Amino acid sequence: MIYSSVKTDVSGNTIPAALLEDIRDKDMMVINGADNLSTVNAVNDDWYIVCSIPTNVILKEAVDIRKYIYIAAAVAAIAAALAGALFIRKMADPVGAVTSGLSKEISEDGYENVLGRRFFRDKADNLMKKDPDQNYGIALISMDNYNEILEKFDPEFSDTQTERLVEVIREVFNDAECIGRVSDNTFSVLIKNPGQDEDGFRLLTKSRAEELCEMFRETEYTNTMGSFELTASAGTATGSGDYQSIYNKAYIALCSSANASV
Repeated sequence: MIYSSVKTDVSGNTIPAALLEDIRDKDMMVINGADNLSTVNAVNDDWYIVCSIPTNVILKEAVDIRKYIYIAAAVAAIAAALAGALFIRKMADPVGAVTSGLSKEISEDGYENVLGRRFFRDKADNLMKKDPDQNYGIALISMDNYNEILEKFDPEFSDTQTERLVEVIREVFNDAECIGRVSDNTFSVLIKNPGQDEDGFRLLTKSRAEELCEMFRETEYTNTMGSFELTASAGTATGSGDYQSIYNKAYIALCSSANASV
């Protein structure tokens, strides 16, 4: 525990047992526990950021309002009591509203409707298992020479190029079931076969990925380094039922594409 506003808590000590029980074995999610509302977010697969707030703090105002309404309802007529109870039930659940908003924010990775790696994996896996006979395609797109871009340009430039790549992905794969961010410079896309045969869909997925790479290609001119080519590589695979198998094939194809462009 590195920070707490609770007077009895001491930084450097173990997280309280009740909170630890809520977040144990959890990964990238919001937990509405018995006593706390908590969020867990993974960082580089080895560290986790955990934020927690007691539910009684969130509900304090609602609880105070509810007390006065109960007193008024006890004195009022039966009809007024029923109306008051209905009003209380609608007003006394701020935790649910907070949780739904946090869940959407945590699932996205820097860009609207672009899921984090685990959220993309889970959503794609669920979609494919739900309809195992449906043919799907996975495309992995990676910005080339990303480390070199970070070294030669300022951080704002790399952010701008990453955002540009996201925009091109959205334009080319405007019918995507979901888009995810695999790493700083790599994105994943899941698309559904619109009704073509397997070979036709495989070629269509590959051609759209190649079109994306061509659209992203751009030459940047600088006073000190001359021209610098901004390019992207892509790998695709199609199939049904087994998400991980198709993803692995797309990853191998991406590695081959990236090596070929070097």
